[in-house]
Amino acid sequence: MAINGTTSLNISVSDPTGLTATRLNTGLTHLRLFWSTVSEATGYEVFYQLSNNAPISIDTTTNTSFDITTILTLGNIYTFYVVSYVDTDAFLPSENSSAIVSLGNPEVTDLIATNITSTSFSLSWSLPPDIFPPNNFNIQFECHRQCEASSPVATQASVSSPYVIHNISPYYSNCSIDLIGLYDKDNYTLASVSVQTLSTVPSTPVSNVKFASVGSVSMTVSWDEVPCDGRNGLITGYYLTYTDIASNTSYTVNITGEDNRMYNLTGLMPYTNYTVSIMPYNAVGMGPPSDNVTQQTLESTPSAINGLMMNDFSPYSLSMVWNPPTMPNGIITVYEIRYRESTSTGRYNITNTTNTYYSIVGLTPNTSYTIGVRVYTSIGPGEWTEMTAKTPLISSVKGLMVIPLNASSVYVSWMIPNISPLSHYTLYYNESTDDVFSVNLSNTSTHEVITELTGSSTEYEFRISVTIGDFEGELSELVQPGSIQY
Repeated sequence: MAINGTTSLNISVSDPTGLTATRLNTGLTHLRLFWSTVSEATGYEVFYQLSNNAPISIDTTTNTSFDITTILTLGNIYTFYVVSYVDTDAFLPSENSSAIVSLGNPEVTDLIATNITSTSFSLSWSLPPDIFPPNNFNIQFECHRQCEASSPVATQASVSSPYVIHNISPYYSNCSIDLIGLYDKDNYTLASVSVQTLSTVPSTPVSNVKFASVGSVSMTVSWDEVPCDGRNGLITGYYLTYTDIASNTSYTVNITGEDNRMYNLTGLMPYTNYTVSIMPYNAVGMGPPSDNVTQQTLESTPSAINGLMMNDFSPYSLSMVWNPPTMPNGIITVYEIRYRESTSTGRYNITNTTNTYYSIVGLTPNTSYTIGVRVYTSIGPGEWTEMTAKTPLISSVKGLMVIPLNASSVYVSWMIPNISPLSHYTLYYNESTDDVFSVNLSNTSTHEVITELTGSSTEYEFRISVTIGDFEGELSELVQPGSIQY
């Protein structure tokens, strides 16, 4: 102390320096403060301050360290002050020395998961820095599929780093892991980490495969997603296989994307049964296929018939046969037949049948006809298949024989032709230079006597024809009395 006349000055004691705070291993809120020695000081006073509150004195000490074990709580930021003093009025207290301490919960900063598989992973960590280690480490974890809600939390107690968690179910799980530190009777979450286990192939097929917008050459297929408990990973696509049952021909389409669960099949055959199966896949591989589901496409118009040909004909009829269409494209309901003379431009005659053969009657001998056949389903007709055929002439009567009876009469006979129904016969005769005479004879006759011939009967020539309906056949060869035409 300096004295000048009647005035005295009090000099402050030196300031303590180097104030530091260290957490003790006796409790999470236990601290020890250290500072430098002030040689002239007889004691030190310790204060703490929360936020903007006024500093509060804790206690005094003659040491250069001070343990705090009762008044602090976790989660607060404290400012500590130390002031040195001398037990005399000659000195003022020093300025304070301060240190700021954050009493946060204990933490582990390097919790990591490695060696991740579909059913296990390894955890490793270091001890909490700047604080004593806990009595025990526990692990609490919860694993669930991405498509499910959370599952109950499991605990594995008294573990140490590194630690392997086995038998994780289900596959491809989102796992939340908390590393718990046990300090006396209190538990603290030291660190947390999230892990996604690896995928495996899907174990469950898709369900509810169904059809819509079914047409004759296309249909839409849709299906439900793979059940959550069978995905085992992110579904990345589907293989759709469809098979023509009749030809046993299969086709496979790759449909990418989990949500693309609808596909339009095109280029199908009409009125054909198809089976469809769906196989899901993820990044690891393919899952099981769904059960085959069968759908028949609708009917369409048929293709043309095959093998149209004539199998019999006569001067007044044509008979034909054909094969059904290669692609009926439905149920055949009827065959339609049209025909007309080839030189005609008029309307066709139309008829139909359910058979693969037909006879057209009432035709004109020695005439060319254009004939067409097409087939119908319930949807409509196919294309026409056409051909041209010609009816033959009515053949001549055979076996004509003429026998003179006298100078003016002859006996004429002939063979019955193998055609029917006969209308009548016509017998022609003439002398070599005279006009031709004719007489119609009954269709049941096989002979006739011709009388009242002028001149000698042996000088006449004879021919005969047969008439069917309105059509007369070819004339036989000329026959003179006493000869036979074969």
